[in-house]
Amino acid sequence: MTLFYQSLIQSVLLYKIICYFTNATKIDVKMLEQSRKVAQRVIGVSLPSLECLYHERVCNKVKQIMQDPSHPLFKHYTYNRSGVRLFPPRTRRARYRYSFVPNSIHIFNSQVRR
Repeated sequence: MTLFYQSLIQSVLLYKIICYFTNATKIDVKMLEQSRKVAQRVIGVSLPSLECLYHERVCNKVKQIMQDPSHPLFKHYTYNRSGVRLFPPRTRRARYRYSFVPNSIHIFNSQVRR
């Protein structure tokens, strides 16, 4: 049953989660969480929340971008002087503030172990 969940349900839920999860309304997130909870009850195994999966995917994407110097977003990801955390960009507009780059840097910095 777990294999069925991962191959069908989770793959559909996580397809492009990086794009839509940040800007999704609370109602949309609640509906997605309900489908995950129903699958969890049917399978009988504890499943990670969509937010945890989103954070995992974002961190993986940031690492992938930082390893590829030819990526268009590579220049937006620079380390602070400490070399541990990423430097957050200055944002003037809310449209950019809630876009992928600032959000991904915030999530990546919150996941970094000190």
